[in-house]
Amino acid sequence: MFSIFFLWVAPLAVSVVTIGFYNLYTDKMDIAIILVCLTIFNLLQSPIRSIPSTIASIIEIIVSMDRIQV
Repeated sequence: MFSIFFLWVAPLAVSVVTIGFYNLYTDKMDIAIILVCLTIFNLLQSPIRSIPSTIASIIEIIVSMDRIQV
């Protein structure tokens, strides 16, 4: 249950931390920059969430190929 919670909260935390660090190190912070950052993070959420299932599928393919070859 905690892994699912962290899976869905992690993108929000990364967005907040990244925007916070950007604000800390630069003086140019406006709404356009924040919206661009949020859009980029929103676009990256789906591929990042699919990484575990992709890795599991690759492992299943390798095991299946080994069984077929034997």
